[in-house]
Amino acid sequence: MAGQIFERSGWVKKNNIKIWKKLHELKLSRVILKDFKTFDEKDILIKNFVYLLRLNNLDEQEYFDSIILIKLVLIYYHIQYIRHTGVKREQEQILKVIKELKSKIFVNYLDDNYEEIIFANNDITNSKIKMYYNFNLLYNFIANVFYQPFVKLPNHELYFNYGYYLVFLINLTVMRKLLKDSSNVEIYKIKLDVTAYCHYLIGKITPLYFNNFVQQINYFLQKY
Repeated sequence: MAGQIFERSGWVKKNNIKIWKKLHELKLSRVILKDFKTFDEKDILIKNFVYLLRLNNLDEQEYFDSIILIKLVLIYYHIQYIRHTGVKREQEQILKVIKELKSKIFVNYLDDNYEEIIFANNDITNSKIKMYYNFNLLYNFIANVFYQPFVKLPNHELYFNYGYYLVFLINLTVMRKLLKDSSNVEIYKIKLDVTAYCHYLIGKITPLYFNNFVQQINYFLQKY
């Protein structure tokens, strides 16, 4: 069964044509495709979302809008780091589409702020810390996308929590690279905490495929 859940090829790459058609349908320029992988080069967020759907015998194609939404939110929240002016010109339309997809997809909404808890023992006014802080809206939003397909499951909150900590981990990792801040020890320690939560939560969701999910996360971290 593991072979049916996990795959080597990137989900985004495999679905490029369908993504382009969807962007066109949403009145978004094809140029946005150039930045679809900027903040998650190995599609770890999308892969994990898709694998969780498959784990629960859900068809990822039925959640295509959710996948598009994850990517658009990542681009929107980091648009100041995107050099392509064509993407920046799309900012207003991206936000409009995000709002439309949110109203279509979100049925239940959780509002937990784990970022605040993780950073509680750090001085967020410190210049080396504060640029990594205050992304809760991003983490919470994507966590709620992860959460929607599983709201009827008894352990539904685990999916929200896992989505939250996973995007938290990816964002910390990518931001360190963008800021060329690899020597930041405090953020490295925070990353270790967030990684531990990711491992714990996926172990609770699926002990059977725990190693498969952890390998995906570790592969991403090694690339950064």
